[in-house]
Amino acid sequence: TESSAPDTVIVFPLASESSGSSTEIAVVNPAPVNARVGLTLYGPDGRAIATNDLLMSPYGMIRGSITAIFGSGQDYSNASHVVARYMPPNIFSQVVNLVGFEVVRGFVRTSLDAALERVSTRTDWGSLAGIALSTTGNSMTFSHATRDAGWFSLIGLVNLAEAPQTVTLSYATATNANAGTRSISIPGNGSIRMT
Repeated sequence: TESSAPDTVIVFPLASESSGSSTEIAVVNPAPVNARVGLTLYGPDGRAIATNDLLMSPYGMIRGSITAIFGSGQDYSNASHVVARYMPPNIFSQVVNLVGFEVVRGFVRTSLDAALERVSTRTDWGSLAGIALSTTGNSMTFSHATRDAGWFSLIGLVNLAEAPQTVTLSYATATNANAGTRSISIPGNGSIRMT
């Protein structure tokens, strides 16, 4: 995985916390001053499932599973993504750019899920850098998408805007530059996963 770019808002684009699957995130304060971070766990429909507001010491780190960070009294089976936002501890605080990463264990998209967006158990795992909001854009390339012989690429798209957005995905192969196109609507603050 690439290193995380520092920013006041970072996104952890894959969260899975159900029987057999788990997500552990780490948010780091690389500055010599205190930092406050607001963490929000969203579902694919854009609804906030849980929030937590934590104070970080200079050069400190918050690390833990979804249940350790957001509490164990909730159902996280519909978790989608986490957004971490820097919030000044007081009006005199300097701005702190956060960095982070996540490890997701036991996820896979199953054919039994009618929406084909649910992540469930298998022995798969992934390590992803937190994505700095300032590095996002309107176009991106997934250069290694595959689906054959038991392998698949899981593509996750997160809409960080309040309003729904339509995304157009174009698929190309080595022999066909226009193998397919599909438009998908993503709810405000929501996400979608697909292969």
